[in-house]
Amino acid sequence: MNQEKSLYPMRELNAEEQAERDELFRELGQAYYEGAYEDPLPQLLPIFDRLTELMKEPEPENVCPECGAPITDGAVFCEDCGTRLIPEEPKPPQEMAPRFCPECGNRLGPGARFCGKCGTRVE
Repeated sequence: MNQEKSLYPMRELNAEEQAERDELFRELGQAYYEGAYEDPLPQLLPIFDRLTELMKEPEPENVCPECGAPITDGAVFCEDCGTRLIPEEPKPPQEMAPRFCPECGNRLGPGARFCGKCGTRVE
């Protein structure tokens, strides 16, 4: 392959990926050379797509899901767009302080409107 600058950064391929790339190039060249198609582009698009996918640099993993900006380790918010990166932890339900009947001192159940012992209205 010639040493002209590529349209996208190339990464190092392992042996299995090199073999797949070479096979895709072979298929691409053969299909294009044979001219088996009136308009070869639609039939060659899957090969072009796989070659591009195989050879392009991987996207950085540590990016904002909203704007794609790189994020620093431990960041809670994106420095570019302000998107929250770490979900808020749910607050544990607060236990209500126990309530007691003002008349007889009986402990009242949650949401009680009347005392279950003496019948006093407690709302």
